[in-house]
Amino acid sequence: MRGQADHLARPDQARVEQPRADAAVVEQSGAGSRGALLRRLEKLAPSHPSSVRAGDRREPAAQPDPDGQAADADTDADTVADARPAAAGAGADADSRGGRAHGGGTEGADRRTTGAGADARPPPADGRPPAAAGQPPAPDSPGGSFWDKREHFQALWQDHLKRWPDKPAKADRSRPDDPPGSWRGDGSRCLSPEDNAEANKIISLLRAPEAATTAQLRQIQDDNPHGGYLAGLEHRIKGEDRLKEKIVDELESVIGTSVADAASRISDAVRYTFCFGSEEYVSGHDDVQRRLESAGYRMTYSKNHWLDDPEYKGINTRWQTPEGARFELQFHIPESFDAKEHLTHKSYDRLRSPETSRPERRSLNTYQRIVCEALPVPARVVEIPDIP
Repeated sequence: MRGQADHLARPDQARVEQPRADAAVVEQSGAGSRGALLRRLEKLAPSHPSSVRAGDRREPAAQPDPDGQAADADTDADTVADARPAAAGAGADADSRGGRAHGGGTEGADRRTTGAGADARPPPADGRPPAAAGQPPAPDSPGGSFWDKREHFQALWQDHLKRWPDKPAKADRSRPDDPPGSWRGDGSRCLSPEDNAEANKIISLLRAPEAATTAQLRQIQDDNPHGGYLAGLEHRIKGEDRLKEKIVDELESVIGTSVADAASRISDAVRYTFCFGSEEYVSGHDDVQRRLESAGYRMTYSKNHWLDDPEYKGINTRWQTPEGARFELQFHIPESFDAKEHLTHKSYDRLRSPETSRPERRSLNTYQRIVCEALPVPARVVEIPDIP
């Protein structure tokens, strides 16, 4: 019956009708089985449609608009908010659900990062922790709420696509009057032949630390005692077009900036992700930090997005190798990695596109908040401070 409710167009109706149906089953049961059945239903998570408490739950209030204004009448952000599922019952409090609008960025770095090679311990394709692969989580199991709501989040995204369909990908963005050797990216971003040639050389330098850093992190993965694993290692090298887009953005933000200066502010040309279970998250983070520092690496920046970011959850860190090269390392639990990689990555891409309209941005912001509200909060995560 939960499977049917997940696909109803009106989640509120499902939450009302399902308890009525469950009550009818209870009435039809004999006196001896009524108490047992009630006890079983009461053990279900509040978000489960068969929970006897589901009818008493209220939808959480919609989050404020990211720029402090009500959504325009021509956006469906309010519709998305009305379909908001019950928040995960995993300890998300006011400190961890934060007040700063994300706006689609993560302190200037892309949210998609890396981590699980052939010799790593990769999570399954759906992002669930290895122990849960191929098995639906029990409705009342710790962390199960997020996985139970995953189909609902996917349905919300499909509703968004009906309003704002995907645009056909452009294989070639160049224009007839572009000089040979130039580069053109998304929107109006472009590089002259000279700047493009310099960018190509610098990108090669930015990627230079990949081999040694990957080997170091794989060794840490094998040695760490907290069950951590690298996730998404196939994405450890940021694409050339995305790097050039970031270079152009830097060139346009500060007048007189050179390509070399712009590239010097890129810290995620090479990027990785470590995943730990919710209970081991803080200990795992500290263990990786300690092992990297013992090997001569230096953390130059850390942002704990669990504390104050309503649209993205995780810890993003930036590092310098013993040779002075830079890379990014993110820390996630399986649920937050799945949310970033499989549920909100496309919305993030749209938010950073200059062609995305203001009404769609509001809908995207709302969608990302809904997903993040369902994430369980790692134990003791408030202990990890920011490093500016």
